[in-house]
Amino acid sequence: MEFIYWERPPLLDFDRSKLLGLVAKYQGSGPRYTSYPTALEFGAQVNAELWRECLLADFDARPASHSSLYLHAPFCRSLCYFCACSKVIDPKLSQLEAFMESVCRELDAYRELIPAGNEAVQIHWGGGSPSFLPADAIDRLCDKIDQVLPSRAAGADISVEVDPRTSSPKQLEHLYARGFNRLSIGVQDFDPSVQRIINRNQSIEQTEEIYQAARAIGFRGINFDLIYGLPGQTAESFRSTVEAVISLRPDRIALYGYAHVTWLKKVQKAMERVHIPTSAERLDLFLHAMERLCDSGYEYVGLDHFATEDDELSAALRSGRLNRNFMGYSTHKGVRIIGVGPSAISSVPGAMAQNLKALGPYCEALTPKGGSAVSSAVERGVILSQDDLIRADVIHDIMCSSVIEVAAFEEKWSIDFWEYFAEVRAALAAMEADGLLRSGDGTLRLSFLGRVFARNIAMLFDAYLPKHGASRAPAFSQTV
Repeated sequence: MEFIYWERPPLLDFDRSKLLGLVAKYQGSGPRYTSYPTALEFGAQVNAELWRECLLADFDARPASHSSLYLHAPFCRSLCYFCACSKVIDPKLSQLEAFMESVCRELDAYRELIPAGNEAVQIHWGGGSPSFLPADAIDRLCDKIDQVLPSRAAGADISVEVDPRTSSPKQLEHLYARGFNRLSIGVQDFDPSVQRIINRNQSIEQTEEIYQAARAIGFRGINFDLIYGLPGQTAESFRSTVEAVISLRPDRIALYGYAHVTWLKKVQKAMERVHIPTSAERLDLFLHAMERLCDSGYEYVGLDHFATEDDELSAALRSGRLNRNFMGYSTHKGVRIIGVGPSAISSVPGAMAQNLKALGPYCEALTPKGGSAVSSAVERGVILSQDDLIRADVIHDIMCSSVIEVAAFEEKWSIDFWEYFAEVRAALAAMEADGLLRSGDGTLRLSFLGRVFARNIAMLFDAYLPKHGASRAPAFSQTV
């Protein structure tokens, strides 16, 4: 399928009151759709034994298919107040050995299940801050992963998240020697006053040293993480950050909206003493960054991701091969994901499973008891119904290709598309009137503006949202 979307208009030339009206109309919380159903639907019906059966069944059904491995290293040296990730603040790494023993046991268990010769197309270390791990721990984990998935597919992405405050050029050389070829560098914001508020002091010089060293060593697909809407952030300060990033020219940029989720992360309340950008201010921050990035040769990949026009993500976008999973946007569609470490999520077509989130219970679950080794920390998950699979496919197309070829979709799933989704037709018509999408010619296609509101469009097809909308506590971050 050829990817075609409406040409990019100059968004900053749009009538600002109309844009603010759309933001107000569609503002609210919603999933980021790294999966469907989302993790909120995971339950105890999927335990370690059932997940093992699902994984083995997938290897039997798709013996030649590639695998992807995600390792969650939860350790951070200090707490960033904005962060809502699963992490452990352990400056002295006092819990590192317990983690290492447990994750190695978990990898050994997967080694028994994965057929010899199965190729890894993607390996990603996230956290936390994997760059906070010492060299001997990195080597130990690399050695174990090499035993579990010794074969690599051609062009495999082996990536790691790096905090410039806990990394160095020497460490990057070590990572590259161990097979890593991609980096994601945490930046967030370069303004010193914002950094003080969020408790993340990181100079431009620190970041540039790591970035330039990575370039010289040979890393490709280097990503910068930025956050707009942070407490204390102003239009002027964030514009300076965006210009500094453009001057360095990473291959990819993730421009995340700050999620103020104090009901989940109480430490964020400490930042409420300063101004937190309003919805209108967030819109200006995002639109300015988008305009500058697109004018500087970056492709708008989707949601909050950008890539240079010659990057693999941009090529995947244009060819319709773009994929989205728990690790974000990628070029690898249809691969199984094996997640190891606390909170890690695994998936095969039709099933997902998540490990225990907290480090202590995770390690306890993987500690041998009574002479028999416990080999799994899977706590919960979900088995997808036929309706789940159909809706997941729609949501994937909205988030990745921005177009649904109705006839092909109907043939694939043996349904009448408009009859099956009759309940969303009125809402889609309203969005079409707002210029977010258009239907006709056998397609449902998002406009460029509609791609900014992709989460809202995808939410129409989510069968689980009504029950969360009725709950008192917000379940997701802001959609725009």
